[in-house]
Amino acid sequence: MPVGLVSSLLVTVAWQISIHMSVAGGTVMILLLVLGAPALPAALVAAAVGRSRPVLEAHTPARLLAGTALGGTAALTFALLT
Repeated sequence: MPVGLVSSLLVTVAWQISIHMSVAGGTVMILLLVLGAPALPAALVAAAVGRSRPVLEAHTPARLLAGTALGGTAALTFALLT
């Protein structure tokens, strides 16, 4: 997860990616890999976080999707490498 966070921070220097969604996406990915289908409700929590960000005018949908994808990809990469 530190690699995912550092990746998000590096992207944020040039483009304000959603670190909230990066963490949420990574968390959901890890939960799904460890617990399987019973962890699917965690995706609803991540969706609620994602919905709050544009309402608060913090991010665009593209930044939310990019953050989610980056976090999920970092978590999956870590899981596949271990």
